[in-house]
Amino acid sequence: SVDKNISLSDVSMTISCFMMVVLFINLLLHYKLLKKYQRICLKALETNSYEEFEKFKKDQEGNQVLFRDFKDQSLNQQMFLFYFTIRDLLYSLILTTLFEHPIPQTVLMLFMTLAMVVYLFIKKPFEESIDLIQQLVYEGVTLTVVVFVFGQAIMDRMGTEGRLTRIRLGKGIIMLNIIFNYLSLAFMGFKVLLIFRDGYLAYKEYRDKKKSLKQVKNISGSVRSSFSGSIDPSTQM
Repeated sequence: SVDKNISLSDVSMTISCFMMVVLFINLLLHYKLLKKYQRICLKALETNSYEEFEKFKKDQEGNQVLFRDFKDQSLNQQMFLFYFTIRDLLYSLILTTLFEHPIPQTVLMLFMTLAMVVYLFIKKPFEESIDLIQQLVYEGVTLTVVVFVFGQAIMDRMGTEGRLTRIRLGKGIIMLNIIFNYLSLAFMGFKVLLIFRDGYLAYKEYRDKKKSLKQVKNISGSVRSSFSGSIDPSTQM
């Protein structure tokens, strides 16, 4: 919205429009990048030659956040981040334009959240199971909050006072927001532990290989010494 009584309103609106253009350009580039990835990946599978595919991933090293953590068996799986971004944009649009119509607002948000949950269950887009579980938990919390808000909107439409029920729903929303924050910390902590575990396993594997290589060298040295001794002229005389 533009308020002509505020001197910086036009500047704010101009910046907003510019950022929207940048956003849509980025979404378009995101989609084109994934399409190109799928095309090169399919070609590599058909020809059994992965040079072009590896070169593409190396060239796009700075953009790997867009596809690195997602399965690449299909375009829909890789486009999770694309869908997630659009869903968040629609959330913002609904919250800022339908605030005087809470029932349509919550119904649309409920539908989008359910659609995302179904997508996650069917496509399972994440490479790591922990990432899928984390996203499903977040969607579950969001879905519960939307249902609570929808209940309050229904009560408003019916003219039901239900003071105790409203208090319980409000406290439930507050508790869910607190749980959401602590869940984020818990998942972050768990992922840090996984990183340490992977690092330890990699170090252990490196140490075992080094130990095995040392043993092979010792055995080879012993064999060479024995062989040299067996052909020593002095021993034969």
